[in-house]
Amino acid sequence: MALGVLITFIRYPNAFSHATLYLNLIFPLVSPVFSYSIYRAGKRNTDLLQANQRLESVIKQDERQRIARDLHDTLGQSFSMITIKSELAKKLLEKQPDKVDAELEDITTTSRENLQLVRNIVNNLRQETIGETMLKQAQNLQNANIHLETTGEEAATAWPTNVQVPIGQILQEAITNVIRHSHATSVTITFLELADSSYRVDIQDNGTGNHYQRQGSHGVSGMAERIKADGGTFSIQSNSIGTLVSATIPNKGAVQ
Repeated sequence: MALGVLITFIRYPNAFSHATLYLNLIFPLVSPVFSYSIYRAGKRNTDLLQANQRLESVIKQDERQRIARDLHDTLGQSFSMITIKSELAKKLLEKQPDKVDAELEDITTTSRENLQLVRNIVNNLRQETIGETMLKQAQNLQNANIHLETTGEEAATAWPTNVQVPIGQILQEAITNVIRHSHATSVTITFLELADSSYRVDIQDNGTGNHYQRQGSHGVSGMAERIKADGGTFSIQSNSIGTLVSATIPNKGAVQ
């Protein structure tokens, strides 16, 4: 092949200059294609890396730490109060026995509340966390050819369980609506921890601006009612990009 090229240049000395001219003409045309191919390959690698990181976050999630955190936030103070009241009741039994009944009643009430808190914690542990929800929904978006970008996702996987569960439900409902009804090509999800100990998620798509208030559909309205009942906020609004779903969840220490 090399010999053929050499013979060609010997017979046709202008061939090299003509080839150079052709390359100069063709390169500007094909270079955007090459650049786009390189970009797409890099984007696929980035998406794959992010998906693997989500999967790793779910797999490596330390359930014992999460349970310990929930127990500390919800039950620590209550058990401390039970201890104090038990000691007080013991002292009152000798000096003011008529006041013991009231203290014992408080202890009984607190114990019942703690039992309900434990049940809530166990129930939350059976629900999907943000990491688990994102793992599934990212795959659903990819299957629908909708590009996903997130901000603050890694930090959100460490949020309290009683916050992660409702936010996971919001993500599932909102992304399902994006896939089914928005005609969007991209979704951006932002996770924020606010100064007032509450947590916010924003889901922005570039779709048609549909409010998702479909006749006969109670998913969005039911979700909004539950969030507001727990002291949070929920809104859906159209903007210059598409549709923005925003929700704020307060950290009450336990789901009531």
